[in-house]
Amino acid sequence: MNYKMLMAILLTTMFIVAPSLHATSTGEQLPNFKVTTLDGTVMESEKIVGKSPLFLVFWATWCPNCKREIPHINQLVEEFGSKGGKGRGMEFLGVNVGVNDSEKKVRRYAKKYAMDYPIYFDKDSSLTKRFKVSGTPTIIIVDKSGIVRYRDVSPPEDLENHLEDLSK
Repeated sequence: MNYKMLMAILLTTMFIVAPSLHATSTGEQLPNFKVTTLDGTVMESEKIVGKSPLFLVFWATWCPNCKREIPHINQLVEEFGSKGGKGRGMEFLGVNVGVNDSEKKVRRYAKKYAMDYPIYFDKDSSLTKRFKVSGTPTIIIVDKSGIVRYRDVSPPEDLENHLEDLSK
């Protein structure tokens, strides 16, 4: 096979495959999931959708940016979380991606850095793969109706301005 033909196949593949790499992109429906957090709480997307917005953070213990985001996310939990604080109705879930981590390590890390939100250890990375997460941290915010409204590497600075829309 010659070089031009190989490049044509490669470029064609990139344009066909690349758009599907970010399932759960902004505007898409939240995939269904059911997980048991480290504290034994069962969280199901079907029980959250229709009741409150959802803030997901995919992270790893070895990720320096994830570590830096913990205080900010804890502050958001206090400000917008459905439990404690001001109780503004948003659910939070931290998903450890399961890569180069163990449940024991994740438990120690969550305790050491006082992560104030439920943590799920994605042992086989199945939830991480379903959300097409390719790097950490990845923040996904879903509105009350189950539509993904935000996906990025850090929380939005203006979450307060969007909470009313997320809660519709």
